[in-house]
Amino acid sequence: MLTNNEYNAEFRCISLSIQVRIGNSSMPGVEKLFLKYGVDIYLNGHDHIYERILPMNDGKIQRGKKGDYIDPNGMVHLTTGSAGCYLNTPPMNPTPPEYNVMLSREFSYTRLRAYNRTHLSLTQIKKSPVSNEFFNFIIP
Repeated sequence: MLTNNEYNAEFRCISLSIQVRIGNSSMPGVEKLFLKYGVDIYLNGHDHIYERILPMNDGKIQRGKKGDYIDPNGMVHLTTGSAGCYLNTPPMNPTPPEYNVMLSREFSYTRLRAYNRTHLSLTQIKKSPVSNEFFNFIIP
């Protein structure tokens, strides 16, 4: 729903992003529905990148009560699709927006671990001769 690549600056991508978030006459939006039912993280893999965006609600950053991820009034957007090739990946915006926390084109994959009903750990692993974690965060 949100992304940091330069392609997003073009009307077509902005228009599609808004349609997914808020909907249009032929397609309902999903953001309000996700937030109504307490969705904490939105995962997608369209672009061949790894990107994490702070919790958002209606296009605005929603920081949590005790940190970015503790009871925010929004959801984290995570794009993870960087495991294979550079397939039509748009150029990255040289000046990332404030909501963008992590952006990488390195080949990698995401490992999710559910500890219990309330805690989820996401670890991004680099594709290299010796796999290395390069990013890890927990949704409490």
